[in-house]
Amino acid sequence: KDLGAMAMAYQHVYVASVAIGANYKQTVEAFAEAEKYDGPALLMCYAPCIEHRFFKTGLSAMSLDQKDAVECGYWPLYRFNPKLSREGRNPFILDSKKVTGDVMKFLNRQNRYAQLVRSSPAVAEKLQGELQVYLKQRHSALREKAAAELSKEATSLKDGLKQAESAAEQVLIAFGSDTGVTEQVAKKF
Repeated sequence: KDLGAMAMAYQHVYVASVAIGANYKQTVEAFAEAEKYDGPALLMCYAPCIEHRFFKTGLSAMSLDQKDAVECGYWPLYRFNPKLSREGRNPFILDSKKVTGDVMKFLNRQNRYAQLVRSSPAVAEKLQGELQVYLKQRHSALREKAAAELSKEATSLKDGLKQAESAAEQVLIAFGSDTGVTEQVAKKF
C-alpha cells in the first residue's frame, strides 16, 4: 500500500518520503518543513535492516543501500506541503527526479529477494519483471504530479478572496460533508 498517497489524499497532512543516505539535504529539509508545519505530518524514512543486505558488510553499507534504492526508483524522494497550495503553488515536490540505477542490481544485493531467487527462480523472475514495469509507471506518475499546475479555478477563487479581503467585504464560505472533512478544510480559510 502507498501510505504516502493515502496521507496526501487528505490534503492537509504534510508528507515526505526520505532516505538520509541517498540525499541528506532533502531529508533535513523535510524534517524542518514538517516541524514548521501547523498540522499533522508524516515522514517515511527508508531504513534498511540486516535482512536487506546480501553482502558480509551488514549494516555498514546502509547508506549505499539507500542510495541504490532511490536511484533505481524503488524508494522515491518527495515532499508534499499543503501550505504551498494555499500560496497557489503545487504542494507536491519530487526530489528524486531521475531514475538512473538498475533495479535488478538493487534487488540482487538484497538478501530477502535473493532468497526468493534461490527458492523459486521462475516466480522471482516474473515478480522482478512486474516490479520494473511498476516502478517506471510510478515514477512517471510522480513526475506528472510534480509538474501539474493548480487548476485555474482554484487560483481564480484565491485571487477573488484576496480582493474581497482587501476591500473589507465579508466572504461567506458554504460547505457540506458527510464526514466533516470539508468543515475542517473550510475552517482553515
